Amino acid sequence: MRITSTLFGLAALAATALTPMTAKAVESNDRSKIALFDWTSVNINAKILGGILEKLGYTVEYPTGDYLSSLTTGLTNGDITVGVEYWDTTAGEAMKASDATGQTEKLGTLGPKARKNGGFPNI
Repeated sequence: MRITSTLFGLAALAATALTPMTAKAVESNDRSKIALFDWTSVNINAKILGGILEKLGYTVEYPTGDYLSSLTTGLTNGDITVGVEYWDTTAGEAMKASDATGQTEKLGTLGPKARKNGGFPNI
């Protein structure tokens, strides 16, 4: 009985996960430009967001950007539509300057907990 319930549950979960997202009418035909930077987690998060937008019918580009200048010029002049990962500890002043232009908006936290410092074992 337990195996049958588990298999049924897994089948239902798989069916839900494999069901295509139904796109409503696309609100804009403009390309969404999601910034890629030079570290892995931001690029993974950008591709996840882009994949969701593409499944909803939007066109997505992935321009490579400079981390700090993307805040002060890339987002404000339209070269980049979305930056998914900015750190208060490294880009705090640039985020404040970007927000002060009135052309950008901080939407909230991304969620994943990251370790900022690597470590080496004491030998």
